[in-house]
Amino acid sequence: MKKNTIKLAALATVMLSGSVFAQQDGTLNVTGAVSTVSCDVSLNGVGTTLPLGTWVPGRFTTSTTVVGERNFTVSLQNCEGAILKGQGVELNVIGAQGAFSQDQNLWGGVAPTNVGIALNASVTGRDGGVTNTPVTAANNQIPLYTNTTDNETEANTVALPVVPFQIGLRMASGATKATTGAVAEQFIFRAVYN
Repeated sequence: MKKNTIKLAALATVMLSGSVFAQQDGTLNVTGAVSTVSCDVSLNGVGTTLPLGTWVPGRFTTSTTVVGERNFTVSLQNCEGAILKGQGVELNVIGAQGAFSQDQNLWGGVAPTNVGIALNASVTGRDGGVTNTPVTAANNQIPLYTNTTDNETEANTVALPVVPFQIGLRMASGATKATTGAVAEQFIFRAVYN
């Protein structure tokens, strides 16, 4: 009996020590790219999580009412490389969940509610006028600069605009009353050179 107890204790020690070592594993996702132009993307006015709050359905009076709206800006900094004639720099917005299933002009994928995430950018045109533009899964490129000269232009000499964004919750088009449920989205803001 004593030998069996010792064997079981030894077996348990070996099994538990294997579990301890397994918990020390880690995962590292590494990404990188090579491009003719490179810029750092900077988000200002928000952290890595942006809570829009919890609201009662009555706050969504129409499908155009935006609730819990927050403002932030995105800028491209520390740019380097040459922008060729006719080429440009754009800001690309990607949502992990994609377009909201009940309204393609919202974000949030398939959510258990008829309320999605509205994202708008204030885009400054060549004439200096500002237009509030909905940013959707289908319309997710924001032009920042196009080289219209006859030569290549060094990216670090171009004053790229800071892009103000407004984000909030909005009821899907055609809905008459908001339903309860959670909606979430993970956005990636990426500089694109074309």
